[in-house]
Amino acid sequence: MKELLSRIIVGKDPVVESRIAHTRILLTGQVAMVGIFISLFYIIRNLILQLNVSYHYHAILLSVMILVLVLNRKGYYLAAKILFLVTANFLIFLFSSAASYYTGSFIYFIPIFLAAFVLFGYEERTKAIFFFLLTLFLFILAHLTDFHIVPQVTLSTRKMFESFIVNFFTASFLTMLLINFLIRENYYYTEELIQNEEQLLDKNTQLTKINQELDQFVYSTSHDLRSPLSTILGLLQVMELEKEKENAGYYIELIRNRVHALDHVIGEILDYAWNQKTGIQQDAINLHALLTEILTNFLQDEKTQKISIQIEVQPTLEIISDRRRLKIILLNLLSNAIRYHQYDQSNPFIRVSSTIHQNQLEICVEDNGPGIHPDHQEKIFEMFYRASDKTTGSGLGLYIVKEATEKIGGTIHLRSDYGKGSSFMIRLPMLQ
Repeated sequence: MKELLSRIIVGKDPVVESRIAHTRILLTGQVAMVGIFISLFYIIRNLILQLNVSYHYHAILLSVMILVLVLNRKGYYLAAKILFLVTANFLIFLFSSAASYYTGSFIYFIPIFLAAFVLFGYEERTKAIFFFLLTLFLFILAHLTDFHIVPQVTLSTRKMFESFIVNFFTASFLTMLLINFLIRENYYYTEELIQNEEQLLDKNTQLTKINQELDQFVYSTSHDLRSPLSTILGLLQVMELEKEKENAGYYIELIRNRVHALDHVIGEILDYAWNQKTGIQQDAINLHALLTEILTNFLQDEKTQKISIQIEVQPTLEIISDRRRLKIILLNLLSNAIRYHQYDQSNPFIRVSSTIHQNQLEICVEDNGPGIHPDHQEKIFEMFYRASDKTTGSGLGLYIVKEATEKIGGTIHLRSDYGKGSSFMIRLPMLQ
């Protein structure tokens, strides 16, 4: 019904500058339709009762209100509003000055007072004030003076009562229509203000977080990049001073290790930047195949060969998620578990398992390594946080893991028993 009324008043696809302008256009059409209803009522009533009372004035009102609707629909919004207010003011004045006070014709001045400000709004308040003053002037002229253009009409008590009832309810309906518009607009403005405030606070929080991370990022990254380079330069100087050339292989191996460390830091920086800038991709992923692919990166490592790596994931399990982000998450967790494991114990292991619970995929990466001290467990996901001085990483890995997990709608939790091992629990939504 609402859509049908909108199409009647403004057409199928109106070009309107804003939502409130569109609402005012609809309101102009609605009050014009009320004017059509009033004029038709009185024309039909007078025909039935065979009264020739103000018949032609109601016919004028009907014609003008139809013209207002046409102008409104054609896009002449200002002309439609002005024509409506001029005609309504003039005819209400004629009826009020010609008919008895007890017919209630004067009641229409109330919605017309209000309509001037509602239809034009604050943006065109000069026009609104002009029509308000015009209505006020005509009201005073009609009821505080003896001035009248048409001869006064004498009606029976019953007909005056009928006219009063019709005029009262119609004017009340018009007033309600206008007040409802103001209440609705105030509600929308308040909601919009609240939403804008929430968005502003959220953006401010994000900006504060980004600024803090940027400061920390610049400081820590410059240190992590310069440290391997300084070591490499120092080793090259030692090699130049070394007389025994057979030691060159030893220094080259040290240089290679530092280059790998530098490459690892750069890789983490690239992963961090990519995760921040890139949107989410929805890929069909075979989890078992992805884990197998990741573990191939560690097969040549002597440390990996000392650990029993167990994949307890169904070979047929497929999920919909962002493949690259999930790979970054699992690669970092497995890399940390291998790098910081306890190789001197009887049965070192890393276990990756998965379960589906309440429409969520749970992936657990568990190991029986040294575990994480309780003092560090709440901080390990912070940017550049290192749990100990013996940690060789940049401190970006677990931060990237947490950021990437949250980016794809998941959560990550740590359970660690210091000295006995750790497990990282990832929960991801099961997308269809």
